[in-house]
Amino acid sequence: MKNYTLPLLSVLFPLVLNAQVVDQLESLEQVRMDTGLCDMSEDELANIENSFAKVKKRSKKGEFTAAVAIKDLNDSRAKCDDLSVNLEKDFKQDILDQEPNFPMSIMVPWKTIEDERAQNLEALKFIQSKETTDCESIDLSQRYDKKKWHEVIINNGWTCVARNYHRVSQELNASMGFASAQRDADELKKMKLPELKKLFKETFQTKDLKIALVPHLSWENGALNTVFPYSLFLKKTELTTYKFLVKEFKKLGVESVFVERNSLNSLEKQVQETKENLLKLKGSHLVISRSMGARVMREIIAENNAEVNAKISGYFNIGGTPHGSVIAQAKIHPDSFYRGTAPSVTGVFNLPLGIITKDPRLPDHLQETLFSALDRKNLSTMVPVDARQISESSIPALNAVFVRLDHERAAPQVDPVWQHMLQQGPTEGSSPLVGASVDTSNSMRILMDSDHLAFWKYSPQEGMEIYLRLLITAKKSGLLK
Repeated sequence: MKNYTLPLLSVLFPLVLNAQVVDQLESLEQVRMDTGLCDMSEDELANIENSFAKVKKRSKKGEFTAAVAIKDLNDSRAKCDDLSVNLEKDFKQDILDQEPNFPMSIMVPWKTIEDERAQNLEALKFIQSKETTDCESIDLSQRYDKKKWHEVIINNGWTCVARNYHRVSQELNASMGFASAQRDADELKKMKLPELKKLFKETFQTKDLKIALVPHLSWENGALNTVFPYSLFLKKTELTTYKFLVKEFKKLGVESVFVERNSLNSLEKQVQETKENLLKLKGSHLVISRSMGARVMREIIAENNAEVNAKISGYFNIGGTPHGSVIAQAKIHPDSFYRGTAPSVTGVFNLPLGIITKDPRLPDHLQETLFSALDRKNLSTMVPVDARQISESSIPALNAVFVRLDHERAAPQVDPVWQHMLQQGPTEGSSPLVGASVDTSNSMRILMDSDHLAFWKYSPQEGMEIYLRLLITAKKSGLLK
C-alpha cells in the first residue's frame, strides 16, 4: 500500500504549477495557429505560390483551389502584427517562469520536416524526464478535457499512463465477460500466417462470414503509391493494402468487400458516403475499420439507424481514432499545412492526372481527393472531439488499441507523437488515448504492442496475421457468434 503521509501541500503544489502551465499552453497553441507563418521568407512564399501554380493549371477546380489557398496564406501572414508576436513571447515567458524545464522550442512554428522531427525528439526527452518508477493508479474511466490530459501526461510520463490504460482495459474486458481475451490474443502471436489460416478455417464456418473493410484517412495515397509507375514518385505508406486483404480473405472462403469513400471529404460527407455503401451490401457484415475509419463508423453506430444496423453483424476498430485524429488537428496549423502537407500534395500534380483518372486500378474519386487534401477546412471536421456516446449500442465491438509500453515508435520520422502529447495530452500516434476505443454494451479491448503507424512497417503478410488473430480471439471469446 502506498504511503500518503507526505504533507498535502507538497503533493498538490506541483499539480497547481502544471495546471497553470497547461492554461498557458492552450492559449499559446491558439497564438501559434495565428502566427505559424510569421517567419516565412519571401523565397518560401514564392515556392508555395509556385507549387500551387501547378494545381491552378489543372482545371477550373484547380484554379479555385489555388486561389483559396493563396488567400488563406496571405490572411495568415496578415496576422503577423507586433501584438501577436509580443503575445506569443509573453505566453512563452509565463510558461518558463512556472516550468523552467519545459522545452519551449517545441511550441514554435517549424520551417522544415527536419525541424519538426527535432522538436519531436525534444518533446520525447521531456516526457522521459517525467517518468516515474512509482507509478500510481490513474483514473481513466472518464473522458477529461484537454487541460486535464495535459496534466496527466506532464505529471506521469508516458509509460505510467500506458500501464494504467492496460489495467483499465483488462478490468473492462472482465466486466464484459471477456477476462481471457487479451491472454488468448497474446498466445496467438506464436503462430505464423500458415498456422493462423489453418486455425481460422477450423474456428469459423467461413461461408457464413462476410467482412466489410472501412479504410483509414488518405488511403487513396496508399492506393496510388502501390501502383506502377506512380509508386516510383511517391513516399511509401501502409504496406497492407485493402486490395490484398480482400484477396486473402476470399482465398479463405470469406466474402469480403472494400467500402470505398473519399477520405478527405468533410466528416459529414464521409459518413453519408459510407452509410450509402453499407446499405448496398447484401446481408449482414462484420465491419472492420482502420484509423479515421473508426471516426466515421462511430458516427454511424451512434445514429442507431435500424436499416444500417441490419448490415452490421459486428464491428472491429483496429488502431482507430474514433474521437478524431490528432494529426488532422496538427495539420490545421499554417506551418504544418503549408510547409509539410501542401508541398507533398502539390507534388503529385506533376504526375499525369489525365491518365490517373482513367486508370481502372485507382479510385474513381482520386483527383477529387487531391483537391480535397488542399482544402484545409475539411481537416477541422476530423479533429478530436467528445463524440456521441454509443455505450447503449449492443453491436459486438472489438477494439485493437495500439499501445506500446515503451518509447519506441514504428515511424518516428513521420508521426511526431511526442510533440502531439505535449499539445493534446496522452496519445497513441494519431489517436487521443482516452478516445481510442469504441465501447458498446458488448465490447472488448485487445491491446497491441504496436503504435499507430505500425502498418507502415508490417509486411502484408504480417498485417494479415493481425486481422486473423483478432478474428480468432473474438470468436473464441464468444464476442462473435
